[in-house]
Amino acid sequence: MNSAATAYYPLTQQQLRMMGNSEQGLLGNYLLPGHKEILKYIDPDLLEKAYQHLLKTDRFFRIKFDFSEDEPRMEELPAVKDSIRLVDFSHLPPEEAEKEADEFRASETRPLPLDECPLYRVYLLKLSEEWHVIFYIFQHFMADHYSNNVFLNRLSSVYRDLINGKTPATQDPKADYLTYSCWQNERLSDTLHGAKAHFWSQKLKAPMARAEVATDFPEREGARDLSRNSFYLKLSDADSRAVAQYCRQGGIMPIAFFMGLYLLLLKRWSGADDQSFLSLFKGRHEYPELKDALGLFMNLALIRYQFGEEMTARHFFKSVQKEIMKVYRNQDFPHRLVGRDLFSLSHYSFNFFNDHGFDRLSKGNEGRETWITNYAHGEIHLLTFIVLIDHNIRLQLHYPPYRFREERIEHMVEGMEAVLRQVCLDDSIALSALLSAQSPVRNHL
Repeated sequence: MNSAATAYYPLTQQQLRMMGNSEQGLLGNYLLPGHKEILKYIDPDLLEKAYQHLLKTDRFFRIKFDFSEDEPRMEELPAVKDSIRLVDFSHLPPEEAEKEADEFRASETRPLPLDECPLYRVYLLKLSEEWHVIFYIFQHFMADHYSNNVFLNRLSSVYRDLINGKTPATQDPKADYLTYSCWQNERLSDTLHGAKAHFWSQKLKAPMARAEVATDFPEREGARDLSRNSFYLKLSDADSRAVAQYCRQGGIMPIAFFMGLYLLLLKRWSGADDQSFLSLFKGRHEYPELKDALGLFMNLALIRYQFGEEMTARHFFKSVQKEIMKVYRNQDFPHRLVGRDLFSLSHYSFNFFNDHGFDRLSKGNEGRETWITNYAHGEIHLLTFIVLIDHNIRLQLHYPPYRFREERIEHMVEGMEAVLRQVCLDDSIALSALLSAQSPVRNHL
């Protein structure tokens, strides 16, 4: 596989999945931006030195894609040249500097071609002597959202070591993305013919059909419209604490609680018993060494739930949690080999299995905004965000105004709030009672 001059590595299943679903990504347009605001002085020379340390010690930063053979592959370069780009807005008044910095981040959309290195860009935006923004962009074929935090933590750690005169830590070469690609491909045969393959063959055995959510306007033909409006409802302190207490005392994972709410929303507004959506998991569960590694590890797995016999709300959320745990244990099966178009049959959800942010609700950390999970419904792109802001949960829907009236969206959000309150008050309530608490008008046009 490797030559003395150039080292090549197989693509991971995550990369192959993304290539199969993103023509724009192959052109270098699938970008993953992130930023961190820092309200103190930053020494740009030391930050650059910290950055160079990462480039030198982690092979992740020396990867590009090679398309010269029949199968694409990753190519490891011996070295890479790159620097943090300093953009100075400090000569402007504070409000204008902040506006210019925001506009700069929004406008920086130049592609990162897969066959070139580096597959990332890093900026230091200076708004004043004690106000900076570290802004970075990764090629999404190489990094996931969790890697944003990993990158910031590692850059900050090296920077602090340099300030304190310490020797920075070096990334363990046994736990980088290229090593992971070898691990995964060596295990692929066992995965395809083992218990995980059996699990998914049984999960997908019964026919699937998309559960259509009612909309106010017919689907428009022609150009794709990405415009979105937003509606949100911030829960009271009492309701937010009640959710945290219910999950803690009932042994319900927060992600299971909110997925259950989402399933009830879909059931109420579509009327279908068979509900399914694709969910992203962190993908680092089998290798603890990957906790601080950069790369695209997230797995896309199908969660399918069948509403059936009557049950209590408590039983329902427990059954949702049980389903999530089954999928979690089998998440790394490559769905692209199933031979079915799951994207056309299911909703699309985006969430992290470990809801670290939700813990802050019970621990009392203030002043933090934490995104927990969001979901998108098929081609309609109905996004549901559940966010923690200072102790409070905020239910938020992003929706296309050419498909939904705001009144319908408001009714959806209020319905989630009503169900949430009823469950926290008495989870022995029957599921049918929760579903009929608010009967929507299902007018398909």
